[in-house]
Amino acid sequence: MHLKLRPLLEKLPIVGGMQITMLSPPKVQWIFTGGRLALGLQSELVTRTLRKVVADILSDMLVVPNQIFVHWLEGRVLQNDIDLDTLAFPEPEFVMRLCVKSVTGTLDTQSKWSCCASSQMSDAYVMLQLGCFTYQTPAIRHSWQDSFDFLIFTTNQYVNVNVFAQDITYRDVRLGSVEGLTVEHILQRPDGTWRLTRTNDADVADGEEFEVHLTAQFFFLRPSFASVASGKGPANHQAFLFVHLRSCRGMLNDYCSGARIRFCSEGETVLSKGSSYHPMLDDTAIATPTQKMVEHLWETSVHELGEKQTMKSIVEITGLSPEEVSAIVFARPTFTMRWGQFVTVGIKDVEHFSVQISLELEGFRGRAYADLELPLTADDLMATEDWVLDQPLILKPHLENSGDKILHSDVVETLLTVCEGIEMLARST
Repeated sequence: MHLKLRPLLEKLPIVGGMQITMLSPPKVQWIFTGGRLALGLQSELVTRTLRKVVADILSDMLVVPNQIFVHWLEGRVLQNDIDLDTLAFPEPEFVMRLCVKSVTGTLDTQSKWSCCASSQMSDAYVMLQLGCFTYQTPAIRHSWQDSFDFLIFTTNQYVNVNVFAQDITYRDVRLGSVEGLTVEHILQRPDGTWRLTRTNDADVADGEEFEVHLTAQFFFLRPSFASVASGKGPANHQAFLFVHLRSCRGMLNDYCSGARIRFCSEGETVLSKGSSYHPMLDDTAIATPTQKMVEHLWETSVHELGEKQTMKSIVEITGLSPEEVSAIVFARPTFTMRWGQFVTVGIKDVEHFSVQISLELEGFRGRAYADLELPLTADDLMATEDWVLDQPLILKPHLENSGDKILHSDVVETLLTVCEGIEMLARST
């Protein structure tokens, strides 16, 4: 487990919240009890399936970059410039471009592997897992050249390397894994071989030893046009878009749960998690149109005037107190569809890319109920200050995809932040 105390405040209670995450997927074990039903649940197929389901759920909730953010602040702390939303989304520190070069080993003369004519493994493949991301090399006879891009959130993250091969009956056999390997170790030795440790399920004979050869490049994330070393295979990114997916408004309440946002760029698709429904509080003292006006004034003025001057202007226009304005700005009550998710979109052509954003509802999977009339382009993002787009985007409904059913009650707007626009892979070390 990894625990961070954030944000730090200038006065009591000093700590405003905490971030909880796991550096690698947990290993889950259990024993069923309760008679005949327990005996049926203990079968290998059922146990393996349940273990995978539970591990996937935990990874989706807790394994880096996923995390749980708990805070005890009632609203945005304006004087400290603290945005509680962004604290729920961890941002990567740098990119590791990892390449598996080869797997070599010493075989026992009586081993089933003695049929191999050389020390190079026959049809071996490697599984790489870092956080909740998993990649697999192809199964080939000779050395690999494909690279994989991993977003690194802390150098303490574990890099799980598991090596498999096929025996003469084409059955997958685990050769072993690299124990205790972290990003920090690879930083200290970016081109080296790592000995495999036999695990309990490793089907190799005593005396056999294997090594995996790994190479790595590291890139800082900066908004610039610095050149990037070309990668091979899946590692072909020039840049990344970091999107803080926050909320949406305008949809009927019955359709605010389970909705997903689809990001399409350069032939690839990134799909968000399902949304949750947050009902708008019925505050009779502040009418809904006034709440919407406060949100609009804040969104359109804060970047130009700053928070203090924007607050002063809204108080003068609406007659509300600063506390009431702060509560509306923090809670955004008209945005009843919430995600609270960090989304990464890889970019291959940094000068000519475009990103289409679509809203898919729970009952209409694979069909966009609404999307941007025109996709976001590189020029759109570069025209913003510091390449940061932080505003609601209007989505145009397509009623033909919902059987001509109108499922929205107002203008459909999704609130997101494209953090620093284009995060270039700026420099390798």
